[in-house]
Formats: sequence, C-alpha cells, structure tokens
Amino acid sequence: MMESGRKRCRKVALIWGSLLSAGLIFAYGAVHWGWWLPCIFNQATGLKCPGCGVSRMCLALLRFDFAAAFSWNPAVFLCLPFLAYLLISLSLRYIRLGGLQLSKWQQRGCWIMVAFLLAFGIFRNL
Repeated sequence: MMESGRKRCRKVALIWGSLLSAGLIFAYGAVHWGWWLPCIFNQATGLKCPGCGVSRMCLALLRFDFAAAFSWNPAVFLCLPFLAYLLISLSLRYIRLGGLQLSKWQQRGCWIMVAFLLAFGIFRNL
C-alpha cells in the first residue's frame, strides 16, 4: 500500500520538528549549562576533524554572527547552502513522490563536498 502525500508531509514535518527541537535544546544546554559534545576523533588523535567547531558555528549562526560562524568552521559554513538545498529538495521529493533518489548532479555535488571536507580536514592540521 502506497503512503499518501499528506501522510508523508506529516512524517517530514515530524522529523524536521524533532531535529529543530533537539538542536534548540542542545544550543540552550551548551550556552547555559556547558553541554558540549566531545570530538572522539580529536580525543583519540589530538587532530581536528573536518567537523570540529560545527557546534559553535551553529550557535554563532543562531546569533546571526556570520563572521564568527565562518571562523569556527569555514568548510562546513561554505557547504551550508548546498546542504540546505539538498535537504529541502529531498524533503519535497519525498513528499511528492515517496522516494529519496538523488539526481546525478546532486550525487556529484555530494562527492565534491565530501572531497572538499576531507581536504579541509587534512589542511587544517598541517
């Protein structure tokens, strides 16, 4: 039996609402109680992973402090427009069609982004 578009829309809204709520709870906890997620890669190697600084970048974005957000993790900051487009596009495609298939250029964009983040992870530790 195929899911209706209305049911898929509710499911997407529930997922986005849950993610937004979890993010806001984490942000509140980080600011008021010092809750931070440790970087396992950094703890194990002493090196910064490509994602180090993303939590602080997100907090800076919540304050609309784009310069600080860029300084915490420039690579992920530069990837945000593509990531936002990709997540919105996939959400809408799922609601309309029931599938999550990426187009060829979206797949290429993902691979380029992965290569960019890996290169950033290497160069930030040199």
